[in-house]
Amino acid sequence: LLIGSGLAESIKMNIPGENLVEDGIEFLSNLQEANSFHDDENNKKIEKIEGDVGVIGGGNTAIDVARSLIRSGAVPVILYRRRKEDMPAFAHEIEMAEKEGIKILELMSPVSVKEENNRLKIEMQMMKIGPVADDGRTSVVSDGDLKQTFTFEKIYSGIGQKVKDSWSVPDGNIENVINFDHCSFVEEEIPVIFGGDIVNPVKSVTDAVASGKQAAIAIDTYFKQGTAKIKDAIDSSRAGQGTGPVSMELYTGGERQQRNSHVVSKDDINLDYFQVVAREYPGSLPAEQSKNTFNEIDKTLKHDQAMKEAKRCFNCGFCNECDNCRIFCPEVSIRIENDTRKINLDYCKGCGVCTVECPRSAMIMEEETI
Repeated sequence: LLIGSGLAESIKMNIPGENLVEDGIEFLSNLQEANSFHDDENNKKIEKIEGDVGVIGGGNTAIDVARSLIRSGAVPVILYRRRKEDMPAFAHEIEMAEKEGIKILELMSPVSVKEENNRLKIEMQMMKIGPVADDGRTSVVSDGDLKQTFTFEKIYSGIGQKVKDSWSVPDGNIENVINFDHCSFVEEEIPVIFGGDIVNPVKSVTDAVASGKQAAIAIDTYFKQGTAKIKDAIDSSRAGQGTGPVSMELYTGGERQQRNSHVVSKDDINLDYFQVVAREYPGSLPAEQSKNTFNEIDKTLKHDQAMKEAKRCFNCGFCNECDNCRIFCPEVSIRIENDTRKINLDYCKGCGVCTVECPRSAMIMEEETI
């Protein structure tokens, strides 16, 4: 059984007057249901929201709510308990939010909310930098009795999500739980694999895909070889060394198995053989335009741009038959047999010239073991 329920329930702030605060996730869901992407054919329009609106939180939900609000006619302000550089939201989203005119007020935590003259007043506790926490992030503590009050037309909460109480999340300390970096295997009468946001340390589409791949390998291995072989199956399917991403082609015994497991870094490439070519950028709508539309604001590369960008690829780790290894070998120990370059170890002195002159690090030096 595979469970990837996601985080469908908003975390509560547990402050007086929280019932006056609207759920950010619900707001985004309603926008989608209202066909906020301008379906003129059905004449569906998004709700007009005006005036100052507060958004509590610093993650992607808070940023999405704020950027949606400004497109709905509001003037959103993000209130975050830590510093801006500590926000877990994607950096480019934060940058775009600020370019669109969204203010981010940092180091303040909500204390209470009350209604007054049909508007909402929220009291915020001012915070200050504390010691570094166990997770490496800078912690924050209350800055004495310093408080600040803001008045908004509406307030939305986007402080994070959790698993609904109806779902059971595995405890890593239980004996029958095997934890991987993107999924957890629980061996019971009916084995269960938990994947997706409920176990992923990073809540992104990329990590969700990685979770699905690991879960698929775990399920297939369980039925074919048993629980004891799951870890080995996942580890042997990793592209590269250590804790790299898993490859389904490696697991299924595809051609990728023939590749070297060495991950080529920039330092491994001989940049003398490559021209410096500027990166191609697809471009995006200016902030003054993007904040007024729900249409796609990030453009895509045109055909000629995509071709130019593809040509910038170093093609790391692959031989393109440039013959540098054979040309520069002082011992003439490299020869071509059946269109394949081979090294005659009887002549090779291990000088390493071939690996240095290989532009793409298709060759590496290893100590010979007997």
